[in-house]
Amino acid sequence: MSCNNKFNLNDFSVKKLDDKTDLSEFDCSDNDDLGLDEFIHKEALEYQNESMGVTYLFYNDDKIAGYITVAMGSIGVKMTELAVEIYDKKRYPALWLGRLAVQSKLRRRAVGKCMILWCIGLAKKTSIEIGCRFIVLVTKDESRIKFYTECGFRECPVDLKEKDTKMMYFPLF
Repeated sequence: MSCNNKFNLNDFSVKKLDDKTDLSEFDCSDNDDLGLDEFIHKEALEYQNESMGVTYLFYNDDKIAGYITVAMGSIGVKMTELAVEIYDKKRYPALWLGRLAVQSKLRRRAVGKCMILWCIGLAKKTSIEIGCRFIVLVTKDESRIKFYTECGFRECPVDLKEKDTKMMYFPLF
């Protein structure tokens, strides 16, 4: 870890959630309006067993610092300004970033940004193995929109049906 108390990606080991994972000390319940704490403790393993998404845990010193849940998805041509310029298809393959949560006591130390960097690496690897052009996500909160924008995501130019909800994308190329 760097001297400014911020983490970098090398500070973490990443493991896939399984039925032996001890989640007893993980708590991301501070300001948890999205139910991320409940998801990891009660739903994530079932979600994964049903092939709806895979949850990866980020460990620092053998303690869970955060998690990210990803799945396959797509994004419509009209949802990105870039997509219209590069290829005339209706949909593009995308890695769907479903959930991202950081241990409450580790927030504001770049854990989330490290997880995004890891997710970008996963998406680039996926693009080589099976095809992937974007990372996509949906969020409501302005602070989350700001966070994802700082990580290089762009807001989709088309409004979603839910007025307060924003879809965002990260172009891999």
